[in-house]
Amino acid sequence: MNTKTNKETLKVSILGRNYTLLCAKDKKTSLLASVTLVDQKMQSINQQMGLSGHDKIAVFAALQIAHELLQHNMT
Repeated sequence: MNTKTNKETLKVSILGRNYTLLCAKDKKTSLLASVTLVDQKMQSINQQMGLSGHDKIAVFAALQIAHELLQHNMT
């Protein structure tokens, strides 16, 4: 399989910053859903906590997503 033809470049925005991602064509829908989830978490944390700096907001979002995943896996 030619991996070059199986890849797609996506331009996305998370918390107002633009990113270019490379993904397998058959994973595009899942990746875009992940982008939406991360953006929503970061937006929410930014509004609730008023943190400055994307790095701090990203860490809190990652912790919240990880916590939710672990809680889901324990049930």
